[in-house]
Amino acid sequence: MVLQDYTDLANISGMPMRRLPIAAASRLGVSKLAAQSMDAPLALTRHGNVVAVVGSAARIDEDARLMRESATAVIDAAADLVSSRGQKLSLNDVCARLNIDVDRVRTRAAELQSH
Repeated sequence: MVLQDYTDLANISGMPMRRLPIAAASRLGVSKLAAQSMDAPLALTRHGNVVAVVGSAARIDEDARLMRESATAVIDAAADLVSSRGQKLSLNDVCARLNIDVDRVRTRAAELQSH
């Protein structure tokens, strides 16, 4: 995910993200930045542009989980839409159209089924 996408998603989802100029972050020090990022991610800026985000490991894991769930929901919705149109596509066709490695999909499906 691109950094700008992450910050845009944070804004859309209402996730609080404090903006902090790099100079101010430097004066605070790493320990205080890490402590402050436990509550909400910190967007470090240079000339008003976000150049880095400091976040807790738990928050990043949760964001990644939400992204995976969202991607799955979008794919499921697209699959429902396609299936209602009557045209059936093979996994190979779908992966080719989405530019996704079919072997990776099959490997991941096998991993999920084994759990």
